[in-house]
Amino acid sequence: MQNKTKLPLFEVVSMIVGEIITSAVIIAVFMIVNLINKQPLLHYSVILGAVLGSVITVMNFILLSVLTTRAVNNALADRGEAEMTDDEAAVFAKEHQAKLQLAMTVSYAIRIATMVAALIIAFIFKEVFNPIATIVPIFMLRPILTVTQLILRKKEGKDG
Repeated sequence: MQNKTKLPLFEVVSMIVGEIITSAVIIAVFMIVNLINKQPLLHYSVILGAVLGSVITVMNFILLSVLTTRAVNNALADRGEAEMTDDEAAVFAKEHQAKLQLAMTVSYAIRIATMVAALIIAFIFKEVFNPIATIVPIFMLRPILTVTQLILRKKEGKDG
């Protein structure tokens, strides 16, 4: 089928790069604070916490992309290749709206549960996963996506 949508590879790679940068900044901040406070430079729990938070964030973004793409592709498959009038398109959209909303709701619930589970693990096993280093990458999803969209718009402006 020609209408099939693909995973946003640029956004996934940008998310991975953004999370690597976030993790490096978290580790550097912990090192600076520990240096100022004359404590051991770095504890492995900071690195593991940053990795846990980053992995969860990237996996949630990929899951969002996969489930959204699957829902859209299923709707496009139901639509077929034939041209639709505006009225037919409106009826089609109305019939498939609940199905798409359910898919997005399930996706959201799974992703939130995954993030909550990661945070619970980080707080239970504080010696292994620093909770602050785990939380920060999870909250960086939106800023990373915003920067990615700005880069894409700038790139499209140069190409167009």
